[in-house]
Amino acid sequence: MRELSADNVEGSHILIVDDEAHNTLLLKTILKKENYRCSIAQNAEEAFLSISQEAPDMILLDIMMPDIDGFEVCQRLKDDPDTQNIPVIFVSVSNESEQVIKGFEIGAVDYITKPFHPKEVLARVKTHLQLKHSRDIIDQYNRQLEQMLARRTEDLIRTERQAAFGQMIQGIVHNLRSPLSVMSMGVEFMELICEKVYKILKETPYNIQPVFKQLDEGHETLAGVAQSLSKMNQIVAQLMSKSRSDQAEKIELIDCNTILKREMEFFRADKFFNSVLQSIDYSNHSLWIKVIPAELSQVIGNLVRNALDVLHDVEKPEIAIESGWSMETVWVSIKDNGPGIPEGDIEHIFDPFFTTKPPASEQKDNEPVGTGLGLYYCKKTIEMYNGSIKVKTSSETGTVFTIELPYQMTEYN
Repeated sequence: MRELSADNVEGSHILIVDDEAHNTLLLKTILKKENYRCSIAQNAEEAFLSISQEAPDMILLDIMMPDIDGFEVCQRLKDDPDTQNIPVIFVSVSNESEQVIKGFEIGAVDYITKPFHPKEVLARVKTHLQLKHSRDIIDQYNRQLEQMLARRTEDLIRTERQAAFGQMIQGIVHNLRSPLSVMSMGVEFMELICEKVYKILKETPYNIQPVFKQLDEGHETLAGVAQSLSKMNQIVAQLMSKSRSDQAEKIELIDCNTILKREMEFFRADKFFNSVLQSIDYSNHSLWIKVIPAELSQVIGNLVRNALDVLHDVEKPEIAIESGWSMETVWVSIKDNGPGIPEGDIEHIFDPFFTTKPPASEQKDNEPVGTGLGLYYCKKTIEMYNGSIKVKTSSETGTVFTIELPYQMTEYN
């Protein structure tokens, strides 16, 4: 592909449309002097066929042609978004003002009159090719800027979301740690008191077996509270770990199972997740991948959350999560036994802002809400790592989403 340049128009493709062979031959001879690449069409039908096969950089168009004249050809080109930016220079034996004005109104950029003056032809052609190439360069830069802006916007949104999430977790953890510490010390203190009372009562000569029974029951209760507090402290530690990992922004070589297990531990704090019948099967093989862990963690979290959302109204909800490996691919699947995805929705589920869930402002009775960006983010993120995300759905068996990522060979393989 020729590099775009406003000044260097050598090699530009010019289509000459004229039903008179000697005119096309003369124009082609003139244009060849500047190393332009020329093609010829003798009528409108040939012109449209040639343009459909390869859009030219410019069209030299004769006005007077059989069947369809140059004005109508130009009008059709300008009405078509695919060809409307191709500059058209009319070729005519007449330079009457009415024809000139009509041509400009239709969208032509210039006129060349017969008989041809080679220097004039070359000057007009070069000028408009340079203008076209300048517009092409601007369009190209605009597209690149839009892509860069879109990527930067996504990065900013992700960074802000992760930072906000991390701050939220840290705030929750900070507020939980103090009462948890007080409760833990209180339980330890009550256990010490129970032990002391038990020793004192054991030395008394009176029959106080009912008191011993009550103390035993109290001790068992305190043991249960201590166990629950220990679990809560573990959850707090997991939240802190997830908060730190979700703020990481570097690509790492990591075992996919590590990310998956960490995400599952995070969901252990979800009451509804714990009420669902779970089948979680981690691969025994190390699933080495190169990703930003926080991004894959969010993808998995989105897919698990979506599965839980569709299970809210299922009588016996089930979720199956599995990881696996082949010679070239690491995969993670999340399956639910929900009602499946309607046929009319399946082709749109990865579209941005497409969702069947109501927004938070319209939520009723704690029903799941959505923004329509979860699956879109999942697809874009996985594809960024040269992976894919697939979906199979059935009204009878539910839906399964499968993430596939390139397996990375390491010194540990």
